[in-house]
Amino acid sequence: GGRGGGGGGGGTKIKVCVRKRPLNRKEEDRGEDAILDMETGTGGLTVHEPKVKVDLTKYTDRHAFQFDAVFDESTSNEALYQETVAPLVPGAFQGGRSTCFAFGQTGSGKTHTVVGPDFGRTRAAGGAEFPSAVRSCDGILQRGIAHAFDRAASSGGGFEYSLSVSLTEIYNEQVSDLQNAAGGALAVRHHPQRGFFVEGLKITPCKDLAGTLSTIYHGLNRRRVGAHNLNEASSRSHCLISVHVHRQGGGESRFGKITFADLAGSERLKATGSNTTKSSHRETGSINKSLFVLGKVISALSKGSGANQGGGGFVPYRDSKLTQLLIDSLGGRGRAAMLACCSPLAEHSEETLNTLHFAELALNVKSQPVVILDPQDQMILDLHATIKALRDDNRQLAEQLKMAMTGPPGSGGSLELAPAGEVYPPTEVRGGTETSPPAGGGGKPRDGGLRRGTRERLAKSRERQGARTTRSAESNSRANACGATDRKTGSPAP
Repeated sequence: GGRGGGGGGGGTKIKVCVRKRPLNRKEEDRGEDAILDMETGTGGLTVHEPKVKVDLTKYTDRHAFQFDAVFDESTSNEALYQETVAPLVPGAFQGGRSTCFAFGQTGSGKTHTVVGPDFGRTRAAGGAEFPSAVRSCDGILQRGIAHAFDRAASSGGGFEYSLSVSLTEIYNEQVSDLQNAAGGALAVRHHPQRGFFVEGLKITPCKDLAGTLSTIYHGLNRRRVGAHNLNEASSRSHCLISVHVHRQGGGESRFGKITFADLAGSERLKATGSNTTKSSHRETGSINKSLFVLGKVISALSKGSGANQGGGGFVPYRDSKLTQLLIDSLGGRGRAAMLACCSPLAEHSEETLNTLHFAELALNVKSQPVVILDPQDQMILDLHATIKALRDDNRQLAEQLKMAMTGPPGSGGSLELAPAGEVYPPTEVRGGTETSPPAGGGGKPRDGGLRRGTRERLAKSRERQGARTTRSAESNSRANACGATDRKTGSPAP
């Protein structure tokens, strides 16, 4: 689709929130204590990092952060959704693009936040049967889809909405379609209007909530997962689930989209115990590389680089498939919410601090939301804007020309066009007395007068007309003189 109007002025900030997962049963049995303190009412957060001095004296280093919102272990997925994702849904129905993505260390609760504890896992792997409605344990994804269908059903104004869904997986820097059971890598292309897109990605129309949940459920069953020391069902790939909204009515078509991104977690081979095979080495390397590039992009945008940040610095979007597909939410054309998921354990304090520093950088990133229109509607809109601008120019030029020929009201006379070489405006008439600009050429044009370039063109045109009149007069004079001579001498004219 084409690009409609922007979000104006200084752009829209990414909303950055932090969620702390609760201690699991094993951690409680070991007597672990949480090192994160949340101030849910103010968005404040403190990390109590345990450290040891050179003389083996133990001490605690405190790190304070401030975010748009923080959620402790008592926060439900419903409360989290209402605070972070619910404000993004209306924008998709206006033709905008919205993204909510969860990131953090492996085992920090990202997938639980996005889809819940068992959605998209077969019963043999410990998952539940296919749910046809949103359950209390479900994540922000299912709630967002239910919200979208409710809004489509209740929206008036003569608009019709149709929803569809797509599921993208990025594994070892290869992009695939989770709706395609055969798998296979797909290419990421770039289009001047569409931006980056996955070529050949299936977009499935959805008639109701149950059908949409079914499509996503079976797609997530194909996502690559693995077990390691920190997580029994660790996501080994990045997953992007997009709900596409097509709005028709009012003489135009708009294309909105809301994307839920469940990113694979950063990890260390020593901590996860996954350093036994080459495939696990490659998986971990690809995950960490793409997250590293994501960090570089956030860092560059936070410093003001990029077209939408008011700067012109380089932003390495193309260095990773993940950042290419998230470009709209990272200082691009859409709105975004970031959920930083953190582990409460002291042994993970370093990873937790890295996640929080990364989230802190994102607080400075802004985007310029635009409306995505049908290309034909966009062309018509551009033509209307061009016609209006031309009409305004013609009206202004007509007024200036009229004032140049007749003079402004009350001037007492008409304006004389400036000679071609003049650098200041024509003689002004004030109270019946002519006044000329100062000799230094410092005079300023009278309000409503012609611009200098217009005056010069009119003066040159008058000079050319005068030159033609002079040449015509001279030619007639010579012809008359020759005729008189012929009559006296009787010789023929040359």
